[in-house]
Amino acid sequence: MLHLTPTFLVLLVLLVSWYQELTGSIIYISLGLFYILLFWGKFDLITYLLISGPLFLIGILYYISWKQNRITHKT
Repeated sequence: MLHLTPTFLVLLVLLVSWYQELTGSIIYISLGLFYILLFWGKFDLITYLLISGPLFLIGILYYISWKQNRITHKT
């Protein structure tokens, strides 16, 4: 059950992100950075890209969505 903790954490962040896109964006990008800082030097570069890359991508997409919604609601 312990090995599922990161999965549950990402699902919890998904739930928060569903309603607050900016918060989700910040958390996803922070999780990617946290992984890189925590395990730096232990793996090859491709490992960091495969694990934290999707977190960065999701964070960037949530940020773009938040920005688009903000622009749409202003006009």
